[in-house]
Amino acid sequence: MIGGGLELVFLILTAVLAVALLLGLSIILVRAFVELLTGSSIALSLPPAAIRAVVEQLDLQPGDVLIDLGCGSGRLLEAAAKAQPKAKFIGIDHDPTLVLATSRRLKRLGANAEVRRQDLFSADLSEVTKVYCYLSDDALAKLEPKLDRELSPGAGLICLDYRLPKRKPSQTIQLDKSARRGRVVYVYNY
Repeated sequence: MIGGGLELVFLILTAVLAVALLLGLSIILVRAFVELLTGSSIALSLPPAAIRAVVEQLDLQPGDVLIDLGCGSGRLLEAAAKAQPKAKFIGIDHDPTLVLATSRRLKRLGANAEVRRQDLFSADLSEVTKVYCYLSDDALAKLEPKLDRELSPGAGLICLDYRLPKRKPSQTIQLDKSARRGRVVYVYNY
């Protein structure tokens, strides 16, 4: 009886885990399918005015290398590539679905872009001339020493809504105060 009871519990747990796995995979697959077909992303989206302000402040020139740390849906990279097609664009994100969808969208645009599934703290910043990130205060606090070590003199950094804890921005631009996201642009020069 005890052996049979354990077998039943094991079978129930196995069935529950199988259903959870199938549901999890189906959500991922549906998300990927929607993003690949429509170009729409489930990722956090920014107001168009914020994207325009960031692209303007990046002041991209031919030959610049822009890295978007935590690129998500890649909307910023897309807008930047349209504004300066002779620059190089690198997107870093941990979400494989977003990396795939963003890569395909930028490829269709014809952008000189590469999107990598990578931890943003391990990204090589040595050849980068411009950095954009929309990251939390905690993430920026962890990232700041890496930026200080790896960014070359003359490189630029744009942060949206959150600022570096130690470095003073060279410029702070107030956008729409009523927006939930994309309210303040912080510009840093290295």
